[in-house]
Amino acid sequence: MKRIDNKRLYRRLWMAGLLVLAMIGVARGREIYEVLRFAALYRECSAYAETLKSSRPDDVPPEVWDEENFGVGTALANVCFSTHHVPLAEMELFTADFRQQMSEPIDLTTIDWLWKRLADTGAHGEQYVGKWRPVWEESVSAARESALRRNPR
Repeated sequence: MKRIDNKRLYRRLWMAGLLVLAMIGVARGREIYEVLRFAALYRECSAYAETLKSSRPDDVPPEVWDEENFGVGTALANVCFSTHHVPLAEMELFTADFRQQMSEPIDLTTIDWLWKRLADTGAHGEQYVGKWRPVWEESVSAARESALRRNPR
């Protein structure tokens, strides 16, 4: 029996490991690409949502704007969770639409647009928005009433 030295054995194991990783990459390459692309698009949308938070119009009380943004930020995270919730092609369209919307003046209609656009991402978005938007609207109403009690006009 031929004895293999440790250095050669480790090199062979290393090469075998690389071969296994390459085979996984070939077999799952498209899936890996979709997940990475989806994550990049989600990060872009999250950055727009952060910009939205810091772009409060003067005529909107801070507590109302905060509540509105908390709602759509949560919705964005829950609707655009994965390619199983929003297909990659739809996430591409959603991101492009969000990018375009952020070039327009920001006000409460921007928040309404975002809720509607999230519902249009597919069945999951429609179900989520149908269930949770009324809940956020109640919270926004309460914030609006609280702001009016503090600062009656």
